[in-house]
Amino acid sequence: TIHPTLQLSQQFLAVGISKDMGSVLWQQAGRIIGGTQLTVVVDGTSGIDPATGRKKWQVSASDMFATGRNRRIAGDMLFHKTSNDSPVAALDLDSGTQLWINRAKNDGIVLATPNAICLQYQTGIAKRGLILIDAKSGNIINQANEFPFDDFVDEKNEWFVWSNSATGTTSFTNTTNGYVAKNDDLRLNVLVGTIKNIFVGAFMDPRGQSYLYGIDITAKNADRKWRVPIERSSYPPAIVNGKVLASSSAGL
Repeated sequence: TIHPTLQLSQQFLAVGISKDMGSVLWQQAGRIIGGTQLTVVVDGTSGIDPATGRKKWQVSASDMFATGRNRRIAGDMLFHKTSNDSPVAALDLDSGTQLWINRAKNDGIVLATPNAICLQYQTGIAKRGLILIDAKSGNIINQANEFPFDDFVDEKNEWFVWSNSATGTTSFTNTTNGYVAKNDDLRLNVLVGTIKNIFVGAFMDPRGQSYLYGIDITAKNADRKWRVPIERSSYPPAIVNGKVLASSSAGL
């Protein structure tokens, strides 16, 4: 099934449509905010069976999940805050059961993955801190009172990677144990993966020279082990059978 939200005048209508026949299987007032193959979430207040439209769970209007950055779906969980100064909670998408609640003071959810979620909070003028929380337990993995990284690059193999294009620094945070490594002379915008303890990433520049990097993520300063120039390509590099492959118009 596919699940669009239709706008009719000032009202919204969530719809389930058969991929095979194009027929409407169900419809319900509200907007679909995301979900999985087992459950779609409508208006942040109810979980719906995506094939039948049957309501699987419902929360009261007073518990309605906030919009925007304070409501994130990752894997089979919904992470939410009911207001900017409220705790963060995790909900199981299939049953609607609250899995955990974390009362750490924060200003909002920055991002969420099936492994971990990041919360931010202000620590001063133009400064912010970051809290990394385990997605399964709700426990704090790591907390940094000053986090000068603006760009979240990606998550790969349980590593969160942040970069600051202005200063040319990159931070690596392990989502399982909170280990943090940082390199003050490295910019990445593509993550490839890991080979043993070597993290492979790239800086892909569509207007100039691109580079492939190998970084030692066991070192506190995330030492650069090697750098290989690569031609501009529409395809990101990949790791296959322990080798790094990069394609370009000239070949592989």
